Amino acid sequence: MKKYVIVSVLAVLASISVASAQQAAQGYTFNSDLSLGSQGEDVANLQNWLLQNGFSIPAIANGGAPGYFGPQTQAALEAYQRSVGLPAYGYFGPMTRGWIYRHRVAYQGSSLQVTSPNRGEVWQTGTMQNITWTVPPAMAGQTADIRLEFPLPACAQPGQPIRCMIMVRAPYLIVKGAPLTAGSYAWKVGSVTDLNGSNPTVASDGQYKVQICPSSGSQCVESDNEFTIASSPTPTPTPTPTATPSPSIQVTYPNGGETLTLGNTYTIAWKSANIGSSQVSISLHDDSKYCPAGWLGCWTDYGIAVVNDTGSYAWNTSLNMSGDGGPNSVPVTPGSSYRIKICDASGNICGLSAGEFSIVASQPGSQSPVISGIDAPTALAVGQTGTWTVHASDPQNGALSYSVDWGDSQPGYAPSAQAAWQFVQTATFTHTYSYAGTYTVRFTVRDSQGLTAQSSATVNVGSSQPSQNPSVTVLSPNGGEIWAANSTQNILWSLSNYSPNALVDINLGRLLYPPCAYNPNLPNLDSCKPQFQAQYVLDRNVSANIRYGWIVGTDISNNPIPAGQYAVQVCRAGSTTDCDASNQPFTIIGTAVPYYPPANPVYCPPGYTCTVNR
Repeated sequence: MKKYVIVSVLAVLASISVASAQQAAQGYTFNSDLSLGSQGEDVANLQNWLLQNGFSIPAIANGGAPGYFGPQTQAALEAYQRSVGLPAYGYFGPMTRGWIYRHRVAYQGSSLQVTSPNRGEVWQTGTMQNITWTVPPAMAGQTADIRLEFPLPACAQPGQPIRCMIMVRAPYLIVKGAPLTAGSYAWKVGSVTDLNGSNPTVASDGQYKVQICPSSGSQCVESDNEFTIASSPTPTPTPTPTATPSPSIQVTYPNGGETLTLGNTYTIAWKSANIGSSQVSISLHDDSKYCPAGWLGCWTDYGIAVVNDTGSYAWNTSLNMSGDGGPNSVPVTPGSSYRIKICDASGNICGLSAGEFSIVASQPGSQSPVISGIDAPTALAVGQTGTWTVHASDPQNGALSYSVDWGDSQPGYAPSAQAAWQFVQTATFTHTYSYAGTYTVRFTVRDSQGLTAQSSATVNVGSSQPSQNPSVTVLSPNGGEIWAANSTQNILWSLSNYSPNALVDINLGRLLYPPCAYNPNLPNLDSCKPQFQAQYVLDRNVSANIRYGWIVGTDISNNPIPAGQYAVQVCRAGSTTDCDASNQPFTIIGTAVPYYPPANPVYCPPGYTCTVNR
C-alpha cells in the first residue's frame, strides 16, 4: 500500500510539472509568422520576450508602446537568432518559434541569470546559503518561484542505449513569490516543499540545479552547472587542474531547415576537436517521439553508422538503420523533426544538429538537380574576399535555390533562380575568412520538390596575399572608335602584376563571333565570347609602361593596312595566351601612304641633287 501511495505522489508531481511548464509557455504563445511591419499581440509578446532575455529594443525600453515590428525589433531578433545559431534574417517564422518552444530554459545570455549556486558548489544540508541572481530592469517589481531541479537520470547521458525514455521528476519548491528585485534569497539548504507549497521535506544528498520561474509567465532560468547538497561537512576542495581545450563535436550538415529526399545520398558533415578517438557513431535523432502522460523529454535515436572521424560521411537515406529490433531493422521514414547526432567512441562527447530538418518521400519521375561546375578560388589571404560561382541545372526546368557551408560555421544562402529554358543556372557567393587554414566549402542546390545535389571545393587561406598571374587589359581602342589613316593615335592598356621592365607585343586583327554569342539565353561562357584573329603585327617588344603612338593604318614595316573594322591585341612579349583584345571593333577610314625614312643621313653639297636608293 505504501509503495502505491509513493507512485501516485510521483505521478501527481510529474503532472504538476507539466502543467507548470505549459502555464509558463502560455504567457508567450506565438500564433503567426512575424516580420518587418507586422502588428498586434504576437509582436508585443515577442518584444517582451526579447527584452526579458537581454536583447535591446530602445524605443520600448524608453517607454514606447509595444506591438509594432520595426527595425529595432528586427535587429534584436537577428541578434537572438545569431546567438543560437539560427539564420539571422530577422524573420520570426516556424524555425525560430520551434527553437523557443523546445528550449524551456531561457537563453543563457539573458540578463535574468542564476549567479549562485552556479559553479559546482557543495552546500551542507541545514546551513544557510544565499541563492543569488541578476534581474533586468524590465522585470523590476515582479516575483518568481525558486525551485530545486533534479539532474537528468543516467539513461539520458550520451553513450547509453539507442532508445532511452527519460524520467524527469518534478522539481521541489524552495520559495514561492520571491521578489526579483531583491537579487538574493537566504535558503536553509535542503528545506523544500512540493510545487503547491505543501508536504515540507528535506532534499536528499545529490546534485541539483536552482531554477527561477518569474510569475509573469516568462521562461524559467536555471544554474549553468549542477551543485551538490551533502549532509556531511563540505570537503576541502582539491586544486583545479590546468584547463585543457574542451573536447567537442559540432554537426555542420544537416544543421536545421534542410529538406532531404528519401532514397538520395547526402554528405553528413561535422567538426571535432580533442575527442581522443579515431571513430565516431552517427545516428538519426527524432524530436517527434513523445512521452506517455506524466513523463518529460523523451526521444529516440537510430544508429546510421560507425565511421572514421574524417568530418564527412555519405549517407544513403534508403538504407535501414539499427534500432530496437537489431541491426538494419528500422527504415527511414518521412518526417519533419529529425536531427543528426554524432558521438565519440565512448559516447560521452556528442554533437547534435542545431535545428530540425525534414525527410520527404521521393516523387515518381523526379530527378535531382545537377551541379555541372564550380568556379572557385584555390588560395586566398586572411581578410581577402573570394568569389564562388555554382553552375547547376534542373531536369524538370524548375527553380533552384542554393546554400553554402563555408567550413567556418557561417552559412550562406542564395535566392531561387528561375529557369525559362533548361540551361545552366548560376548562383554567386562571396566570403571572407578571418583565420588561416584549409577550408572545405560545401554547396547544396535544391529544387522545388526538395531534391538536392551537393558539391564542394577546397580553398587554402594564408596570412598574406597569394601570388597572382600578370594580366593586361586593352583600354583603347576598345570598340566604336573611328580613326583616320595616317593620323597618330594612342593605343592604351593597363597592367596587373607586371615587372617594371616588362615588354609587350601589339597586333591588329579581327574579332570572330561564334554562333552562341548571339543567344541571350546562354550563360556568359568563354567559348561564346568573340575570339581575336591576328592579321598584322604593329610592333614587338614595346615597353609595357608607355603609351604607344601608332600611325594609323601602318604595320611594323610601315606597310599600308586597308580600311575596315579591326581590333587591337596586346600580349606579354613572346606570349600568345597572356593577351587581351578590344572588346568590340573600331574602324580605320582611308588608306595610309607608306613612309620610308632614310636609312642613313644624306649630305648634298651645294649645286648637287641627291637621291636615296631603296
